[in-house]
Amino acid sequence: MAKSNINRRGKQSKPTADDAPANPASPKPAKKKDVNEMTPWEIFTTHPLIYVGKFIIIPYILYLSYYFILLQHPEYLPLNLRPSIIGSSASPRQLLVVASPGSGTVQMASELRNSLHLEVGHESTDAAWHFVRDGTVSWFHGIRFLTQPNTQEGLLKSFTSICNTGSANLGFHPAMYGPSKHKCSYRSKWDDCWQKECYRILIEEWGCGVKDSCEIKFANNIHQVRNPMRTLESLVVKFCVGGLEGRVADEFL
Repeated sequence: MAKSNINRRGKQSKPTADDAPANPASPKPAKKKDVNEMTPWEIFTTHPLIYVGKFIIIPYILYLSYYFILLQHPEYLPLNLRPSIIGSSASPRQLLVVASPGSGTVQMASELRNSLHLEVGHESTDAAWHFVRDGTVSWFHGIRFLTQPNTQEGLLKSFTSICNTGSANLGFHPAMYGPSKHKCSYRSKWDDCWQKECYRILIEEWGCGVKDSCEIKFANNIHQVRNPMRTLESLVVKFCVGGLEGRVADEFL
């Protein structure tokens, strides 16, 4: 029996959506499949982790591919790209600038990149994953121009003070010299593997510039200096907790 549109007062009421006749041709909403009815591929593609992961994994793969092709295998593209310097007896890189922390190394690296369009990095000579094929600006790379301690005890003390606690907060990490020869995981900031890599780097790099035995060579080595007072001010800001009257940050000890 059809509904009447006459209300209690005898007036005609306006038809509502419920009064409209059903349209047999209108599409019905799709029924969600039960897991037992889905194929393995449908289960895989509709999983929340896969759905969200594609917005993270795909960009990350593209990011790695960009560096992998341009810096390690430019021959994969039919373009006139700059050749890779990984695993080859390449000529020395153009420039190494060494300076103390707080003397403007970040600004120097930025100016060389932006003004002179050189592939110069800051605290890195890893040409496999960084654009540093022209050189680097660094304070820790100055260790190649220093002589090692005269005694085995002094050498061991120096090595352990750097490698046993990790010195990433001071601008040094073994990864800055290139891919790990011990196959250390980049997902770990510092562990036993990176500690071994640290010892290897120090053995190879400490004093290699004096003996001309460095694996990575530079055609020009420059020592950058800054007004000592400005350098001290920068170090206080970076490494002193509480200013001049405070204490040295733990990372600096």
